[in-house]
Amino acid sequence: MSLAAPQQAEPIVKDDIAEIRTIVTDLLASGVQINLEQHQTRFVDGDTENLIIENFLFASEDGLVFTVTSERVLDKNYQPKVVSYFDVTDDDAQKVLLSLLGGGNIKTLTINKK
Repeated sequence: MSLAAPQQAEPIVKDDIAEIRTIVTDLLASGVQINLEQHQTRFVDGDTENLIIENFLFASEDGLVFTVTSERVLDKNYQPKVVSYFDVTDDDAQKVLLSLLGGGNIKTLTINKK
């Protein structure tokens, strides 16, 4: 009998935006309920540019867990007029995913197998 912890499958990481769009679009079209579980924002202050990194953690009713990461490079003098704010308790996950696909500067999609 082995006392080792159960092995978990390595996450699948996608960085091709066309492939990410296909995966997310197919998932949305499947009709599976998706929930936005967590939203994290990091601000990296650079010398000439700033970087905003956002991680959106989603979970589907059939056990799929995935993260969409977006990045935006901003000029130091950039003054935002509209700030996007996602609230995991109020926002519809499908709406957030569509917003990210429509211009959210997606960098990666990480899928954790069921």
